[in-house]
Order: sequence, then C-alpha cells, then structure tokens
Amino acid sequence: MRYNQRTTASFGMLAIFLIASLSPLIGGGIGTELGGNNEKSYTPIGQTVEISIPVYPNGSSSMLKVEVPGGEVLQELDLELQPRPLPIVEEFSWDTSAHFNATTAAFDNVDYNKTGLTILPSGIEWDFENTNHGWTLSTGGGWARGYDSTLGSSNGVHGGSNALYTYNGNYPNYMSSTYWATSPTFDCSSCSGTWSLSYWKRLGVESSSWDHAYVQFKNAQGNWVNLWSNSGTVNDGSFSLSSHSIGSYISNNPSAQVRFGLGTTDGSVTYTGWNIDDVSILPVGGVSGGFANWTSPDFGPQAMTGATSVPGAYGILSIDSIVPSGASLKWTVLDATTLSPVPGFSDRSDHFADLGIIDWEAHPSLRLKLEFVSGSGGAPHVYSINLQGRIVDDFFADPSEDGWSMGGASWSSTDNRIYGTASEVVFTPSYEVARPISRIRTDMVMSGSVQIEVSVNGGNWSSIEQTVTRVLNSSASSVRFKIFGGGSYWQLDRFEVDLQGAGMPMHPRIDIALDNRYEWEIPSGAHGLWGWQNRLGNGYLENKMAFSTPSTRQVSLLLPTAGIDAMAFDLTPVGAGTNDVILDFNVGATTIFTRNISTITKSTNVSVIGDELIQLNAALLNATASSSGEGYSMTIVDLDFTASGGSDLLIRGLRVPYSPTAVISADGDHPLVRSINELIASQSGILGTQFIPIPLQSEMPAGYFARMARTSSSTGPNIISMSMTNVSQSEPLTPSWQWIEVDVLFDTQEDAQRVELDLAAINRYASFHCTADAVQIAASQGEMAGNCQGQGDYDLIEWHPQNPMHITHNNTLIRVHWSFRFDSSWDDEDLLDVRTSMVTVSGTHSLPKVFAFGSGSTKGVENDVNLVDWWVINQNGEQIPNTALFLSPGAVVDVVAKIGFEDVGDSWSPRSGEVEVSLWQSGVQLNSTTTLEKGLATMSAAVPSSGAYITWEVRLSGLNGQGVAYSVISNTFQTDSLAPEVVDMSIARHDHLAPSINQR
Repeated sequence: MRYNQRTTASFGMLAIFLIASLSPLIGGGIGTELGGNNEKSYTPIGQTVEISIPVYPNGSSSMLKVEVPGGEVLQELDLELQPRPLPIVEEFSWDTSAHFNATTAAFDNVDYNKTGLTILPSGIEWDFENTNHGWTLSTGGGWARGYDSTLGSSNGVHGGSNALYTYNGNYPNYMSSTYWATSPTFDCSSCSGTWSLSYWKRLGVESSSWDHAYVQFKNAQGNWVNLWSNSGTVNDGSFSLSSHSIGSYISNNPSAQVRFGLGTTDGSVTYTGWNIDDVSILPVGGVSGGFANWTSPDFGPQAMTGATSVPGAYGILSIDSIVPSGASLKWTVLDATTLSPVPGFSDRSDHFADLGIIDWEAHPSLRLKLEFVSGSGGAPHVYSINLQGRIVDDFFADPSEDGWSMGGASWSSTDNRIYGTASEVVFTPSYEVARPISRIRTDMVMSGSVQIEVSVNGGNWSSIEQTVTRVLNSSASSVRFKIFGGGSYWQLDRFEVDLQGAGMPMHPRIDIALDNRYEWEIPSGAHGLWGWQNRLGNGYLENKMAFSTPSTRQVSLLLPTAGIDAMAFDLTPVGAGTNDVILDFNVGATTIFTRNISTITKSTNVSVIGDELIQLNAALLNATASSSGEGYSMTIVDLDFTASGGSDLLIRGLRVPYSPTAVISADGDHPLVRSINELIASQSGILGTQFIPIPLQSEMPAGYFARMARTSSSTGPNIISMSMTNVSQSEPLTPSWQWIEVDVLFDTQEDAQRVELDLAAINRYASFHCTADAVQIAASQGEMAGNCQGQGDYDLIEWHPQNPMHITHNNTLIRVHWSFRFDSSWDDEDLLDVRTSMVTVSGTHSLPKVFAFGSGSTKGVENDVNLVDWWVINQNGEQIPNTALFLSPGAVVDVVAKIGFEDVGDSWSPRSGEVEVSLWQSGVQLNSTTTLEKGLATMSAAVPSSGAYITWEVRLSGLNGQGVAYSVISNTFQTDSLAPEVVDMSIARHDHLAPSINQR
C-alpha cells in the first residue's frame, strides 16, 4: 500500500465523546452551581457539540476526541470553535432572621426578627387620650377609659383628660376573681438589654390579707410573671410614678404584654381601686431616635465568611422594601477589606442596581451597608436583599418610581399588587448588566389572564412562562419584560427573576498533551473574555482619569475587526462631578463619532447603539489588526475624554458582546496535528483505532461550541529508530561544550520531500525542515546545512562547523544524522521534546519519534551556570589541598575553577565565550577569563608579598543572561615565606630496604 492512499473522513471518521465530569465547586454560604451536562454521546463530523468547563482555575475538558484508524497518521483536521455561555447559578437572597442576624453581620438598633429588617422598637407609650390603644378592659371588674367621676377630671388623671380606672368610686365587696386591663401584644423579639415598665398610678386597696391588686408581664415563654402586688393597705392621695425592671422578660419576646389586675376582695372595707395613666415601656438607656444601620456579611470571589462566588463580575442587586412617608433608607457598597465605599455606590436609595460595573479584581469582596431613618409614616422595612442577579419586587412601593411603565394599569398600596385589564400593558425597566447573562429564571406570583413576554438585548418580544428557566442562545447584556392581560382582569403580586451569569472563555486554548504547550490560543489580558470584551487596553477592568485641570485623557480598547453586537460602559466621578465631558470614538487616526456627555455627577451609563454602532462596525471592518492570530483579529479603538475640570473620572464596567468563530484549518505542519500525531506515536502499544482527546481549556468557567468539519488520515513513512548521544534523559539539556548527536533511520516507500527536527519547549520552539536528497554546505560556520530551513527560535541552535547534517540512502531506508548544540540564551524550560519526522513528496506525514526531557523535579533545559569548585595550583605545579591552604608570598600561581550547570551532573559544563570567570581579592579584580576547557577555567595570580592571610573569591557572570549559582565562592589562605626544612629524622639511609643475608 502506498502512503499517499488516504482515508478521508466525511461522516464517520470523527468521534466526539461527551465524557465531561462536572466537578462541584466549593463555594460559600450560597452554594455555587455551574451549568453543564455529563452525558456521553457520539457526534459525527459536521455536528456541533456543547462543551462545558465548570472547574477553575484553568479548567480543561477532553470531551472532544478525534478518531484515527490504527496504523494511520492524522494528516488534516478542520475545527470550528465558538464561545458558549456556561450558566453560573449563584444568585441568592438574604430574607430571614438567620440571614440578618448572621454572626458576620454588623448592626445597631436593628430589629431583624420580623419579616425582614427594620428599626428596633424605640419604646411604647400609652396615654389613653384619644383611644384605649387596643387595651382589653374587663368591664366585669369595672375597668374603663376616662376618669373616676368621684375623683373628678383633675384628680382622676395624671395628664390630659383620660386614664384607665376601676369603678366610679370604690370597688365592690365580694369580687370573686381578678379582673384585668391588658395591653395589646407587641413584638420585642429583637429587644435586649435593660428595659423598664413605668406608669403613673393612684391606687386604693385594702391589705392583701383581704383585697388584692396586681401588675404582671408576659415573658417570652408566654407565661405571666408578677411584677408587683400589694402586701399592706395602699391608699394614694395623688398620682405617683412606679417603675419595674422587665429586661429579663422582654428580651427576644415576640408577644410581650402588660396587665393590671384588681380582685379578689372580701366583704368589708373598700377603696377607690386602680387609676392608671401614661404607661410606657422603654429601654433604660434611652430611645433610639428613630434610626438604625445594618452591614451585611461579605460576598464576592474572595469572601472569607459570607457568600463566595465564582471569580468574575458581580451581578445585579435588588432590595425589596417599603419606605413610609418622611422616612429614608440609604444603602452603600463597601470594600469588605478596607470598609471604604466603592465609588458610585454611596448613599443610594434605588431599589436595584448593577454591581457588575465594580472592578471585582480591585474589590474581590464586598459588604452592603443599610441606614434606616424613621419618618412620620413609620420606619423603613427591608423584606429581602437579593444579589448576584436576582430581582425581587413584592410591590410594597409604587413600581413606577423604579422605572416601571404602568400603561394604564394600577398599583394597589393596600394589597401590594399591580392589576389591570386586557388593554393595559406594563413594562419593567430594562435591566442592563455588565455581567453576561446565560439564562433567565422566572418565579412570578400572578392570577387572572396575565401574560408575560421578554425582550433580550432589545430584540423581539417572546412569551415566557410564569415559572421557568429560559436558556439563551448567546450571552445577553440586557433584559426587559412586558406584562399584559389576555382578555380580562389580571393581577401581578410578586415579580421574581434571576439573571443567571455566563462563564465565557478566558484565554481560550487547546493543549493536547496537557503540558502548557498550546496548539492554539487567544491571549488573555487586553483580549478579555472571548465573545465578551470586558477589559481595557491595559488589561484592567477600570481606569481612573485625572481632570483636576482641563485636559484630554485617552483610554484604548481592543475590539474585533469583524464587528460587535453592542457596546456600553460606565463613567463614575470620584468626587462631586466631572465637568463638560466630551467623548471621541477613534479607530486609527479617524474620529468615528463624538458624544457630548456634559457634566457627570453620578454613575452614568454610556451605550453605543443605532447609527453609532453601525458607524463603529464599519470602521472596525476596515481597520488594520493590531493583534491577530488563528481565529481572532483585534484592532485598537481609542476613547478620548476631554473635560474642563472637576473630579477624577472612572471608566469601568465595559461590556462588548460579539459573535466570534475560530476556524482552525490544520494540516500536517500545524501544531495541532503534529501534537496529535505525537500522542499517537507515544501510544504505540495500543492496537486498532485511537480516539485522541483535544482538550479545550479556559482560565475561568466557560463553555464552547465545537464542530469538526473535516479530518483525513493515512498510512505514512515509518521511523525505525532514533537515538541521541551526549545527552541524558534523566537530566536537563544544557548549552554544554559537547555536540548533541541525533541519528534517525526512516523507511519510506515514497520519495521523501523533507525530514524534520523539532526542539519544542513551552516558551521557545526551534524547527528545521531539511530536504532529504543531499546535504548542502552551510552559509557560514555554526549555521544549519544549506538544505535546511529554520523556523521559530532556530538561531538559538549552533550547528557543528564541519558536519551539521549527514544523509545516507539505502533503497527505502534513509539515515539522517544531525549534530548541534544549544545556545546559552535558551533559558530554563520545564519541558523540552526533541522530535523527528518525515514528509513524503505527496505531503504524507509520518508519526514522529520523540525524546522527552523534563519531568517532575527535572527540567527540560537548564542554562544557569554553577561554580562547582575551585582550587589553586602552586608554583611547583601541585594542587594546594583544602586541609593546608598555604601560599608562598610573591609566587605566581594558577587558580582553576570548575564550571557546571545548576542542579545538573558533572558530565555537562559550559563552553568558552558563554560565561566570564573572575578572581577577586578585597573587592579588587585580579584576573578574569572566558576561556573554558571542558568546563575548567584557569587564571594566573600573584600571591601578595605581605599580609598573613588573604581571601580570594571566584565570581561568575553569564554573558547571555544566564543566572549564576555557587557551590563554593571563596577561600582564605595563609601566606608563609619559609619553605619546609627537615630538622631531624629517626631513620637511616637504607632502613627502607629489605634485609639481606649477604649484609655484614
């Protein structure tokens, strides 16, 4: 079979397996959920598959797999990719006492035990002037409101004209039970501390031996507790103030009550009984003054104690509340770490706001502070706080004040609902957000013939159910709802919508071997999210422009040359306001349009719509790309802001949705196909068809649409053997003095077009394509053979000056021999593969052979030099031992330094010209050299003629930017001017000889 006989896949050669395992995310108190599916299925060529990457950071999905028949080589692959919004479900509400009383919340004078948040009771007072205030009076015991007629209007009340009393005149004899005046219940479930019951009384009662009077309070357990009862006879001649401490009974008491009792009585001697006025229940420290504040637990990507969310933009905030006449409710968003207000979010009173414009990287966790002030109509009441995309409205307040268009429908302040008939159409505000929307969840409470429609991104209206989760075809930036009748009366009691976030690919890429060597990628930073540009040209989410004096500031963006779907951003003054703002939109040197924004005093949304959007897209289409690659093309758009002065101005909350498609047409030379074939070659023991994963990755949770348009594979040339010498796969490759030898034996039935040698690392890549007919002389010494072409960082490889390449042919066998060294400028790499392959004249590629370097703690390339050791050769040519570091003054000696590579064995050492070795004494350089002989550098030096001790130091300097390390750096020597002299010895001249019988 000839190698140009190919198998071309049309509708059967590609298998895409959905084998995603959606790992749960560990979140905070809200329980983060990411959308996706884990079904397993087969997708033929031409069919689009949905891929989910819910794990972060740097998640990966191997759902996409290409099928390659056994014994064949992948030759071509066409792949189409699009960003897919991955639903991120993290919206939540604070709406219970457990939420409002969380240990990490901070509050003052707040009542959190009702149906929400409000101001603590500031005390209760009953003066009985115009009403009995809901007191229950036992008429059988003579209780009434007014005054005892026998005492008169002056003596029967403490103040005003009414009080509570028993009987006109004295109470009767033989009262058979106790009769009570009982207050209404009042909620003090949030009360704590010291409280007092006070009242003015004029009491007449005989001793408790015969008659009885009581004051009682109902505690939190629902039991009546006796505060006071008469012991002896009481006969007050006027009103006096009485007080009782009730702190232990009123704390956390949802149904507190007080009552006054009279009876039983005996058969003789009676008095006037009770006269009670101006009853009050107050905290001993004084009343609150009608104000309170509450600060939430933290929330956000780096929340420590509250609700943790996926790293990314915040969602919309809504506060479901009622603010009575004269009262106020203000809220402020705080940075959770500094507790400083976030610009543009101080002292606001609106019921909903998009927190997505906040720079979540600068403010990775937030807190919400509420400030309550009572008014003539009562205290504000917050029923729920809804975050991360949840909008709740129970219509406690007029919805038209929140931007609802009522269209003739009515709002009932009594029933808290919207109602209408068939002819009346209600529109919600347009909810515009900086965080992309993937799904809309509705949970409405309504009745009658009401119908709901939704418009996404200002598009057509479509029906949506009362309770449903609607998946959007693409990410959205705005949503609006329409409510109307279907022919008769209707009403809407509760509006609840979740705008669920969307994970869009951040730094989208393909990594076949999961080794951080990407076969395809779109850079991160200023490129933002793929399909949703959210970053400025400097890679940040916001930028502050100074306008203390009249000036013009420029902010740049990267936008796709194919055009955008929409564009908006937020401008916020950091102070009182920025004056006379004018904005120019520029593409290249051309101003596309100008916007006169005037003075900005609060957060202002700037949207590009209509004719402006058409003009901008036309300019983008004709612009020169400033950043481009396979599947993307971006150009710079400059925003020029001119202001006459005032506050600094923040630009933030950029959202530019667009609809990209990356078409990857990969032939045999494409990194994608080459890496797939390398993976096939590494699994040589596997027989039959192979399904090779194509891992798609993203820094943050995201999804993809993937469509394999075409693949082709065929049998190819065979590599019988590959060997390398002067290397060790257990150690890194180094720019050593030895020449690396690569020998490869190919077997091909077809003429070879070229043979290839690739040196592939993570940060650098050098490739050499060489024709296989005859070796041509290199253009100059150290360069590749003349029949080779280099790609990538080919100039970081030095070729053998006499024999860079050798080729021999023997029938179908071709032997290729390369000889080269690494340049020391090739910096450290964690991994490096040495690959060889062949391409025939028909374009058929072989499977590669690979030698892999670097794994675990071993690097792929190491260029940093190391001073392994050094020593001194004295004037007699002898090495001075480390145990006797003596030098002769004035002598000329040689210092020899052994140079190697950091964390590499002794077999490898730098060559001449790559490192400078120098000798120093007391900060003065004595000598230096760049000449090395198999890693040894020799420098001569004269020993000083004076001084008892000298310290010499050897230093290294990488001449190509290499780092340096030292196993030993300095030694201290003692100088000695006297040579050793034998003073005496205890051995004769011939004592070392063996004895002989011939000796006499």
